[in-house]
Amino acid sequence: MQSSDSQPLLTLSSYDNTWALHQIEEGHYSILSRTPATNAKEKGFSLEGKTLPRVITLGGDHTITLPLLKSINRAYGPVSVIHFDSHLDTCESSLPHPA
Repeated sequence: MQSSDSQPLLTLSSYDNTWALHQIEEGHYSILSRTPATNAKEKGFSLEGKTLPRVITLGGDHTITLPLLKSINRAYGPVSVIHFDSHLDTCESSLPHPA
C-alpha cells in the first residue's frame, strides 16, 4: 500500500500470519487516525466525535477483513457490513462444464 507521494503506508510480514494481521489492523488504524484533508474541524461520527479520513478498501484476500473491521470498530464503535462476494466455483451451474 502506498500514499499518493509513493511512500509506503504499511509494511507487512510475510512470515508470521498473526503478526501480519496485527500489522494490518494497526496500519489501517494509523490511516484512520490521521487528520482528513477536508472537514477536519467538523464534528464526525467517530467515538471521539471527530471527522476521520474516508478510507475505502477494495480487493485483497478475505483474511484482511477482520483486522480492518477491528480497526474501524476502534475508531467508530460497532459497524454493520454489507459483503458482496461472487465465486463461480461455489454454485451449481445449469451450463455444461468444459472437459
